[in-house]
Amino acid sequence: MHITVVCIYRQLGVVTWLFCDQFADILDQFVTAKQQFVVCGNFNCLERDSCHLDSNFVNVLQQYNLVQHIVNATRGDNTLDLLLMSCDDKSSSSGVAVQ
Repeated sequence: MHITVVCIYRQLGVVTWLFCDQFADILDQFVTAKQQFVVCGNFNCLERDSCHLDSNFVNVLQQYNLVQHIVNATRGDNTLDLLLMSCDDKSSSSGVAVQ
């Protein structure tokens, strides 16, 4: 089985529509190619003054049927580091453990 791993680092700051569009463009390439993929990294995609993911970013995740597998805070009380996989890809995500 071939799985592409994409690692992203996004600087701290407001989550813009441009970032969400560019992230969706990357996801489009994998979906169009029918390629299995995992996206991980430090996204810094929190709502302003919140510990929840930005709603525009969450919309992109939902549009592409992606699940965020990290459930514990990764810096302070926030989850900045994400591990994203498709909901449809049960075989790749069955052994995921984040410590």
